[in-house]
Parts: sequence; C-alpha cells; structure tokens
Amino acid sequence: MISLFPCVSAENNDNRTICKEIRHNSTGCLKMKDQCAKCQEILSVDCSGSNPTQNLLREELNSSLELAEKLSRQYEELLRSYQQKMLNTSALIKQLNEQFSWVSQLANLTQSEDQDYALHVTTVASHSSDPSVPSGFRKVILTLFNSDPITVNIPEEVSVHNPKFMETVAKKALLEYRQNAQEK
Repeated sequence: MISLFPCVSAENNDNRTICKEIRHNSTGCLKMKDQCAKCQEILSVDCSGSNPTQNLLREELNSSLELAEKLSRQYEELLRSYQQKMLNTSALIKQLNEQFSWVSQLANLTQSEDQDYALHVTTVASHSSDPSVPSGFRKVILTLFNSDPITVNIPEEVSVHNPKFMETVAKKALLEYRQNAQEK
C-alpha cells in the first residue's frame, strides 16, 4: 500500500505551520504531490511525532483516500455511460419523430371541431372520362383533413358502391399523406 502521509520526522521547527497547511491543503497536495516540491515537503512531515494512534489514523486516511479515488473513477464511468445512453435515446427519439410525425399531425387534426369530415372525395373519374387515368383504374381526388388535394388510383373492379371502395381510398390516401408529410 502506498502511504500518502509517510512517517518521517521534520528537520525544522515550523512543524505547526506545515501541519496547519496539511489540514487546509491536503486535498490539493495529494493531487499535486508528484509535480510540486512544496506538496512533497508538506506530505513528508510527520505531525504526530511518535504517537501510534496517529499512525493508525494516517493508515485509515490513506485507505479512505484510495476508496474516494476509486469511487470517483466509478462515478466518472457511470456518468459517461449515462451520457452515452442519453445520446442514444435522443437519436432514437429523433428517428421516431422523423418516421412518425405524420401520425401526430393527423391526431392533432382529428381534434379539430370545425371539420365535418376527415376525408372528403371531390372527384372520381374513369379512363373513359379522363385519358390521363390509367386503363383499368379510377382516379379519385380527395382531401384528407386540411391537406392539399391528393390523387389516388383505385382498380375499376372495386365498385364505387362497394364499402371496400372507400376503405381502399382511405388506405391509399393515408399512405400518400404519410409520404408527403415525411418529404416536408
């Protein structure tokens, strides 16, 4: 065990002054003991004389200081670990926000009381009435809440009178809304 306060007698008569410095500056001197001649001098003074009780206290102090250094290192390690976990959590929250912010936008829009319908179909056109519509599909133009008009193509085999028609329109509209929200 390395003794931070070795038992060496002082050569001069100002032990009281040096012992007072040890009491006031022991923490700083312990940190600087390898780099500072004054700290080495202070730490080499035996303030106890030859009192065995003082030697026991010195040993307890040394072991307490070693324990304090060990706990300080553990604290620093835990702090670094916590900081890394916080960075990882922040990155995950950012990723989830980028991926699913459209859901919260829709949820906020559903809370609005001034809208009668969340999905409003404005136009349904077939290939025969609009040549821009691909063959075998119906073009449906709609708004979802307060969105810009959304255009989706629905297979003609799904009749406009079939409940599956609106289910298909809503599903495709939500996908389009999500894609547009993520691009913004």
